[in-house]
Amino acid sequence: MHTPARTSSLKRILSRIATGIATCLLVVVLSGCFGQQPAVETDDATVTEAKTVLASITIDAPGWSKDSSPFVVHFVGLDEATADVDFYHAVSADDEASAQVELPAGGYEVGYISAINADGSIYRTPDEPATVVIGEADGESDDAAGEQPALDVDGSFEQVPAEDVTQDDIDGILGDLADAVEKGDETLSGDAGKDVVDTATGNAQNAPNVDKDKVEQAGDEASDAVKDEPTKPSTSGNGGSGSSSGNSGSSSKPSGGSSSSSSSGGSSSASKPAHQHAWVAQTEQQWVVDEAAWDEPVYETRAVTKYIAECRYYKEDGSAGGCGASATFDNATDASNWMKDHLLAHRYDDEDHFTHYYSKTEYEYVQTGTVHHDEVGHWETVTTGYKCSGCGATQ
Repeated sequence: MHTPARTSSLKRILSRIATGIATCLLVVVLSGCFGQQPAVETDDATVTEAKTVLASITIDAPGWSKDSSPFVVHFVGLDEATADVDFYHAVSADDEASAQVELPAGGYEVGYISAINADGSIYRTPDEPATVVIGEADGESDDAAGEQPALDVDGSFEQVPAEDVTQDDIDGILGDLADAVEKGDETLSGDAGKDVVDTATGNAQNAPNVDKDKVEQAGDEASDAVKDEPTKPSTSGNGGSGSSSGNSGSSSKPSGGSSSSSSSGGSSSASKPAHQHAWVAQTEQQWVVDEAAWDEPVYETRAVTKYIAECRYYKEDGSAGGCGASATFDNATDASNWMKDHLLAHRYDDEDHFTHYYSKTEYEYVQTGTVHHDEVGHWETVTTGYKCSGCGATQ
């Protein structure tokens, strides 16, 4: 039966991270005691448990507070011992316990999802994950005293003020959060996961240059992706196995991300590549007005009879008599009444008054109605935005 050899303590630190601007320092310190777990016997093989490490994650980010959403750290295993590891972990500013996570010892890619502060500001994280390896300290035993084995991942990230945050920035963070809660540990599953999404969504809506409706939609989609059960990092390694028939299994994971296994004794899984948005145009039919509705007036020519009453007469010598007063009316009755009133008013005058009326026909151009003309237009297909077919983020 295969018996695992005694391993030495791990000390050496190898780390690398993508570059940024040193306005926000995020430090992930993985520290703890490594140990080789006892071999577990099964009917077919003896499986060696992987060495594990308790990771302490320390984040130093100016402006990051209890009102901010958590930073999310993504761990993806790179080698045989960590091939089964692919999960996300949230670190909150006001929860020291959230900065502890247990991992199998080995190689990893470590990526980050930015926190969103209460004012809508964010942190610019690297486009590519950092590659880190936990190695063995040669010549030291498990019982060696002194410095604890540790893995340091130091990152300097550019802080983005709220007024410079774009819709694409927020879409990217909320889209990545939707992926994270699908593979999140206990800090990103159940009610904890929904709280993370709610805080990020609420803070994102405070950025002045974003569409609040789009942010709310992306937040709802991320919240719907939260799983009830957490994803746990695998602590069973592929360091070696055997069977009663003498056959042994092994597996390897090339740098390109593919994996293979020669037998059921070993297993491996490919790391998940970073999410790439697949934008799909969102369209709708909109009515375009070519000519607004309007009312056309209708006119016609009408004959109108007018009645002119006047106080006037002509003498034999051709000169005019009377006071010359006159008035025009629409009917003969009003003209007659005017004549009577005029004579009554001037009955005591020395001057003679003689009244009469006559009629004449005039022609007027008058509006008799309207003709309504309906609006004229056509339908057009317009693009209202874009939506990722994978995560549902919008822009």
